[in-house]
Amino acid sequence: MAYLKFPGPDPFTQILRLFSNREGYPATKEPWPEEWLISPALRSARQSLCYDARDKIYGLLGMAEIKNSWIKISYHDSYKYSNLYHDVVVGLLKRNTAPLKSMLNSIDHEPLEGCPSWVPDWSKPRETTALGYESSTANVYNASGSEKAYKFPKHSAGYQIIGSNNSELHTEGRVFDTIAVMSTVFSDPDIVQPLSANKDWIRCIKFVSRNFHTMYPPAHGSVFTAFWHTMVAGKDSSGMHPYSDAFAEIFSLLLDETTGRSPSLPGQTYSPRQMRPLGKGRLTMASLESRQSKKTFEEI
Repeated sequence: MAYLKFPGPDPFTQILRLFSNREGYPATKEPWPEEWLISPALRSARQSLCYDARDKIYGLLGMAEIKNSWIKISYHDSYKYSNLYHDVVVGLLKRNTAPLKSMLNSIDHEPLEGCPSWVPDWSKPRETTALGYESSTANVYNASGSEKAYKFPKHSAGYQIIGSNNSELHTEGRVFDTIAVMSTVFSDPDIVQPLSANKDWIRCIKFVSRNFHTMYPPAHGSVFTAFWHTMVAGKDSSGMHPYSDAFAEIFSLLLDETTGRSPSLPGQTYSPRQMRPLGKGRLTMASLESRQSKKTFEEI
């Protein structure tokens, strides 16, 4: 999943989040279990400060009556906060009381010293926010497809922790394909000024043209179709509805204006408006100032 850097919430917002988490747990279930406290509350308390990093967890235990806790409580110098975080994650996952994804979503930092990369460092404030959650209707990017179509066997946690000192996390998965080649990062993907800018977009087009294989076509249509579908992530500007077929016409125009050739990609389509003679209603860059074309262009 992609993430963006963002400033953390203020202390008052943190307190409200913790309070809402605590109040949201059914009052009939007393005492509140550690797994409820640790899983959502730790994420809410990421921005909070404490003298000892171990108190990021120990402090939360004070929110409930804890009896026969499985969490080791020690301030001995030999039991570092990294050891505590590792033990807590392993305990939660082995007890199957916290979703694996909720643990992995907390990782936006370098691995803790002496810990596996899948152990969150709750001592540091969160630095990123997700572009979209799979449970959200506004989730635009969902590269893995629908989770419903790839359910794991019933009663399966989907992972197991093995190795000396619980150092290895093995997860179940589905093999879709092999990543054959990767591009560089496109940091300025402008498509607005094809005649004077769009340098990153030209690199992107060249990358696609150079690496596609006619013997291995896209699953749904042509290279051109796969290209612009990917550009809009299969959604309209709201991120909640499917793309409009009118996007194809605009992308076709932008591609040719950017590359200076026609067609720019295999399987590129052209609308009747694009085939008209100049001065006879042909779609041009100037046409993007007209009412309907401008609306579609702005949505892209």
